[in-house]
Amino acid sequence: MIMRPGRLMTRLLIGAGVRTELYSLLSVDECRQRLKASTNFPWMPFGSKPVVGRSGAGSFRGHKRIGYRNSFQTYAMVSLKAEKTGTRITCRFCMHPIVTAFMAIWFAGVVLIGGPITVSIIAAILGSAGQTSGSLPPIAAVIAPAMLAFGCALVGFGQWLARDEATFLKNFFLRTLDATEVMESNR
Repeated sequence: MIMRPGRLMTRLLIGAGVRTELYSLLSVDECRQRLKASTNFPWMPFGSKPVVGRSGAGSFRGHKRIGYRNSFQTYAMVSLKAEKTGTRITCRFCMHPIVTAFMAIWFAGVVLIGGPITVSIIAAILGSAGQTSGSLPPIAAVIAPAMLAFGCALVGFGQWLARDEATFLKNFFLRTLDATEVMESNR
């Protein structure tokens, strides 16, 4: 699926992702123990388990083990909440929050710094028959749009590489925690 640049920017800036609710008859402690036993710690680069992550008191954050680096990889942010007869497992699949913040700052910088420069160069070209009055050459007008296009392409390619990871992680939680799916929504 190819995503329009506007939708990609929106997803990037608001940290949108897929949210899934699962339910397990296991207790929160048992769920945590199973997750810990089925995953490798993040600083264990040569582990053998398919998911890398760490669990807290009522949470888990992890991602699929891959043999290469992808900053735009899908992460699972999971909360475990005790219920009367089991555990409600809320999963959110999205890019890592630090990557999302960095890309938002990067895109904002390109737009806020490069945008006015591009507009002033184009205005100078249109107002003086192709000659700019400043020290920037006319070709500089394409730098900011090219940086935006490159940024969108980079994020899009990284997310394309991670296209099946949310499904993989959801299936991992379903199997590992003996859970059933309650609800899924795009957010």
